[in-house]
Amino acid sequence: MTTSENLATPSGSAAATRASLVMGPTNTAGQGFQWTQALTRFRGVEAISLSGAIGQARKISGPAHRRVPHHRIRPLAATAAWTKRLLRGRSHLIDESMVAILGDPRTTDFAAEVPQLQDMGLTLGVVFHGSDIRDPDRHMSRLPFSYFASASDDFVDRMRRSTAARHAACDALGLPTFVSTPDLLLDVPDATWLPVVVDTTLWASDRPVLSAATPRVMHIPSRRDPPIKGTAHIDPVLRRLESEGLIEYISPTMVPHEQMPSLVGGVDVVVDQIMSGFAGVAAAEGMAAGRLVVGYIAPDVRAVMPTASPVVDAPPEEFEATMRRILAERETFVDIAALGPGYVDEVHSGRLSADVLADFMDLPSG
Repeated sequence: MTTSENLATPSGSAAATRASLVMGPTNTAGQGFQWTQALTRFRGVEAISLSGAIGQARKISGPAHRRVPHHRIRPLAATAAWTKRLLRGRSHLIDESMVAILGDPRTTDFAAEVPQLQDMGLTLGVVFHGSDIRDPDRHMSRLPFSYFASASDDFVDRMRRSTAARHAACDALGLPTFVSTPDLLLDVPDATWLPVVVDTTLWASDRPVLSAATPRVMHIPSRRDPPIKGTAHIDPVLRRLESEGLIEYISPTMVPHEQMPSLVGGVDVVVDQIMSGFAGVAAAEGMAAGRLVVGYIAPDVRAVMPTASPVVDAPPEEFEATMRRILAERETFVDIAALGPGYVDEVHSGRLSADVLADFMDLPSG
């Protein structure tokens, strides 16, 4: 399906409702696009992602099928009419992060729009991506090294209020709820895991892993607040290993996403998140490339995952020892890295996610 950066007139008519899905409006990490593409690819169902204008929100990224005209270009009333035309005749809508889809997200929330959307004949659901629903206090009680413990008080208080409000709204609405990473099932027990999707052909790499005399280890620093990835623990260790001549440390900043596949394919080890207790899109991309991914998936998260992930666990206090073991026992970890592409093909290629979405739409099993 061809993407469109900005279509002035969305398709949609008063035709009879057809089995079709719209997902939006944030397209966080490009997943709205990936999920809808997967539903079309694997189940043959019409599905489109709806995203805010480029640059309108920090978390909006990647391609999208439709982009909401920016409020500076088109008045909010006209934007709402544009969105209603897009939704007309469609059967299902999954809203991302309880963000308003008809009104101004700065002043309106999705819960207030639910009656109007249901009156349009839409079956509704909600999907959460992570920090939009992850409760800071629960996270800190589960993980003593939780990234919330290292974040500013202002950030934690803000997240505590916003996630509590979303939990309350979600409970009141009682809509089908999905989460993009399995750790969020601990926050939203009634939710369904909708695995993140990566393009396996885009990320595939045939470069041997851990075969060079000096392996290349990549870690992309996390933002300062919150320090989700644990860069403060990771960076000093990797710099020390590089100073000892044991690794080549690759630590890029501000890399365009289209350049990431070649960058990841050119390293041996991808160090992801070690303070969050889950693995997200970056870990799936690294595994799809056949790289050894080092991170940390907490035991209670692994317990709810139907398939064992080959991410190498290295919590902060064990990170340096784990890295030194990888360098000393390369053959063992080459075998672990080799499990990555198969795992991603099973869990993150889009087939599983398409089945989850098809079940939400009451479609025949595929």
